[in-house]
Amino acid sequence: MLPCLPQTAQEAQEVHAKAGQAGVVVQEMLSALEELLHQPGAVDEDGLKQLEMNFHKAKTRSNQLKDEVSELEQTAALQKARVRVLESSIDEILVDIKNLEDIQRNLPPGCYNTKAIELP
Repeated sequence: MLPCLPQTAQEAQEVHAKAGQAGVVVQEMLSALEELLHQPGAVDEDGLKQLEMNFHKAKTRSNQLKDEVSELEQTAALQKARVRVLESSIDEILVDIKNLEDIQRNLPPGCYNTKAIELP
């Protein structure tokens, strides 16, 4: 397997996990703000307006995070599919090499040219 592909997949998973954690924090903040909005008591109008603005910002950010997480999940899925294709191709190449080595071993001596085709 190519060394950079697992690292890329791992980085995508780490970003996905961090985005998920951020989403949890935003959801907790939204829950806390909703509780504050529904509590009876004296709330000044300016404080209430500020709270509503913060609540709206938190909801907007939550939606942005959901979109980012979805995009990261799609990217991770594409990367995993690409890794599977590359691994399959590598496996096929290794089988082809083994087959060629078997053919070479089974040919009678002098039936093939053993000189290197590629120049060093």
